[in-house]
Formats: sequence, structure tokens, C-alpha cells
Amino acid sequence: MISMQDFETVLAVQRCKSWSEAAYATFQSPSTVSKRVRKVEDDLGAPLFRRAAKAQGLALTEVGDAALPYIDQICALHRRIVAYARDLQCDAADELRVGYAPLIGSVGESEVLSLFRKRHPDVRITQSLRHKTELVKLIAEGRLDAAFVFAIGDIEAGRDTWEKANGVELEFAPIMKHDVLHVGLSAAHPLAGRDSVSFSELHGETFVFNAVPRHLDSKRGYIRNLLGLSSTEPLPVKVKTIDFIKRDAVISFVASGYGVLPTACRPPEEIDGVRFVKVRGISEKSSAAFVCPKHRQQPALKQLADVARFYARQQGL
Repeated sequence: MISMQDFETVLAVQRCKSWSEAAYATFQSPSTVSKRVRKVEDDLGAPLFRRAAKAQGLALTEVGDAALPYIDQICALHRRIVAYARDLQCDAADELRVGYAPLIGSVGESEVLSLFRKRHPDVRITQSLRHKTELVKLIAEGRLDAAFVFAIGDIEAGRDTWEKANGVELEFAPIMKHDVLHVGLSAAHPLAGRDSVSFSELHGETFVFNAVPRHLDSKRGYIRNLLGLSSTEPLPVKVKTIDFIKRDAVISFVASGYGVLPTACRPPEEIDGVRFVKVRGISEKSSAAFVCPKHRQQPALKQLADVARFYARQQGL
């Protein structure tokens, strides 16, 4: 019998255009992803995807092109039914599941949650670290109640895409707008005592970025765009990726002098062995928002959304 997870896996493969990336996004092994897709195909009696050469990627068959919109509707309806049933069992003293992106720095999430806990001490909050596209997906599936989402540039720009991709209307409360790039340096670094540095002074350094799925990985393109370099010009820095969920490993790497940590969000006020310095001559706009479902809010979630909006007004947003 086909399960909802089988259908969700089919949608993940279509979204990611890759078996391995779909496995990463759904927390399954590639072999399990393949088995689930085959299960749906066997039930329909026809393949959904063309198994082309790796370089060509995955493409839908004619049957897949016709079937995917219906599978998407089934999954979206199931998510809403599950979330509605859960809401009916919730009261004001419920548990809230809140997600946020793994960042070395902050976007205002700790201030919002601290204020909420003071106002509503009986509400238990569990927190999850995920990349931003995963956060929105988990909200749509009813596996998270809300999230603090960070983006380079205007976060509202991705809102329509996220809503259409996940079949959910989102409520946004902007909680941060930032336009300064900082770099974290080892306290022993010659530039660590400065108030600011220029990018040219960091040439040859190893820049540490958050590890994300390959189809979302744009570190080298990001640096080129930041410095106005063409695609053929050599990068003036090296690139190292570490999963920022392993926060202690990132901090230890930088504190030991092995790399430089760029951050477009608000840098931490204090980390042992690391100093954050402003980068002169570069304005890097970033933003963050509190995100939750627009039409699926139990009392505790509505209270958290109210606190986020109150915090946003305090910040002049």
C-alpha cells in the first residue's frame, strides 16, 4: 500500500532533481528514496521519471508530468488535515516546535523567544536547527509550528516561491534588516584588534561557510558577486565548508587560526578566541523573519506571533 511518505518522496525528487539531494532533504538513504518512487510507479503502472545520464539530471515522463500535480494536492491536503487535527488537541499551555537556521550569530530569535518565555512561562518550546528551505517545508508538513528564517537580501522575495512549493500560506513578521558584513578572526590574528578591515587585507585567507546541499551551494558565486568578479576571474580567497549545526567545531576551527568566518547576520557579542571585525567598503544586505502558517495557529502560536510582531515594531520594522 502506498503511504503519504511515498508520495512526499516523489515530490522531493521532483523538487531536488536528484536522488541524493532528495535523500538529504527527506532524511532518508538514496536507496530508500528509489524504493519509494518505484513503489508509486508500480502502483500507477508507468514510470514517473526518465532515468537519464547523471549529467542530464532527472526529468518527468509524460505520466509523471500529469500525475505530479495530483500527488502534490494529495500531500498538501493531508498536511492540512493532520495539522488541523493537532490544533484541535492544543490549548494555550501547549508545546511549540520552533525551527531556526544554523548561524554563527543571531537574527533576533533569542530576543523574541526570551520575551515570549517571560510572558508565557507555561508554554514549552522545543527548537530544531535546519536550513531555511527545510524549515518552510517542515512548517507546511505540520512538523514545525514556526521558524526564524534568514536570507541574504530581501527575505520577502522568496515568500511566493516557498508558499507555492509547499502548498501553505505563510505569515511573515520581519525581525531583522542588516547591511554590514563582519568577519570572525582568531584572537591571535594580526587584524583581530582592528575596528574594521578591507577585503583586500583578507586575500589568501580561507573563508568558512555553512555546508548546505549541493543544489543550494553558491559560496563561490556568492564571493564573486560580493566582489564584482566575473566567472573567469580567480577567487582571491579559499573556501572551506563546515556544517554550522556543529557550532563548536566551527568556532574551534576559526579560533585556532585555520579560517575566517564571514557573517551577514548580527555577529555574536562574545566568543572565546574569536573577534568579529567589520569589513569596510562592502554593504551586504540581509534580513530575517518570524514565519508561521497563516491559517493554522493554536493559541500558543498566536501568542508567539504577537511577540514577534511586537519585537519587529521595537526594531522599527
